[in-house]
Amino acid sequence: MASITQIVITGGPCAGKTSCLSTLGKRLAAKGYKAITISETATDMFMSGIKNTEISHPEFEKMVIEYQIAKEKIALKAALNFPEVVILYDRGIPDTRAYMSETDYKQGLKENNLNEFQALNRYDAVDHQKNNRGFQNSQDYQKENNPEKTKRLKIKRFDVCDTIKY
Repeated sequence: MASITQIVITGGPCAGKTSCLSTLGKRLAAKGYKAITISETATDMFMSGIKNTEISHPEFEKMVIEYQIAKEKIALKAALNFPEVVILYDRGIPDTRAYMSETDYKQGLKENNLNEFQALNRYDAVDHQKNNRGFQNSQDYQKENNPEKTKRLKIKRFDVCDTIKY
């Protein structure tokens, strides 16, 4: 039977989540784990042409929840084919709470047969990346990991994953 660990990497914009997932995935693979990395759902939707500027905000976030659940199901199904697997998520279901009212969040969970406890308890660990990159105004920050980023910031580059050990 497969040993499956699910980890969410979360944090604010530019905290280094996507870079961290890439580095952590490589480190896990080097140690013999099958690393499955699941991209940020809202970004996937933006890149597919589904924009939160064109759909009511609560409805968009409810779609994010629904799509995240579908992606998690597929990742878990794929994970069953390997003995030791770590599934790394670039944000998870509870992240949508930051973008919607408590009432809308609970309704979005209810529409997907979840409550707040179940939404968080489905993950084995949640790592919150703090945004400590030394922002300054007037320059574009790096967009190589996520072309949908739109903020204009300058970042002092460093590898936030240096402190993560598995």
